[in-house]
Amino acid sequence: MAYPVSIVAGILCCTMIAEASHARTYACYGSLPAWSLDIDSTRGTFHLDRTVTMDIMHEALAEGQREWPRALTLVGERDTAIVLLEAETCMVNHTQFPFQAQVLTQKGTVPILLTGCCERRE
Repeated sequence: MAYPVSIVAGILCCTMIAEASHARTYACYGSLPAWSLDIDSTRGTFHLDRTVTMDIMHEALAEGQREWPRALTLVGERDTAIVLLEAETCMVNHTQFPFQAQVLTQKGTVPILLTGCCERRE
C-alpha cells in the first residue's frame, strides 16, 4: 500500500523529534565537589550548593560530527551553564557511566569547571 508523501514526512518528522528529545535526556553526576544535573528535552535542573532550573537555549555538535561531542547551553534567571557531553565511559564514586560531562558554570560570581559522568534516562 502506498502512503501519501505528507503522511510519510509527518511520521519521519515526529520520529526525529522524539529521538532528539530522548537524546537530550540525561542524569549527570560529579564529585569533588558533589553535583548533579538532570537534563530533559527543554531544561536542566542543576544541584550544587542550591537547586537551579535552566532552559536549554542551544544545542550544538562539533563541526563535522554526527552525534558526539555535543554542547548544551543552559540559561536560567540568574545562572548559566555550558555542558559538554562525550560518548566516553567514565567513573564517579566507583560507578561506571557511558558519557563524560564537563560543566562550565559559576558559584556566585566565580566561574567554575566541573567534571563528571552521565547516563541516559528513560
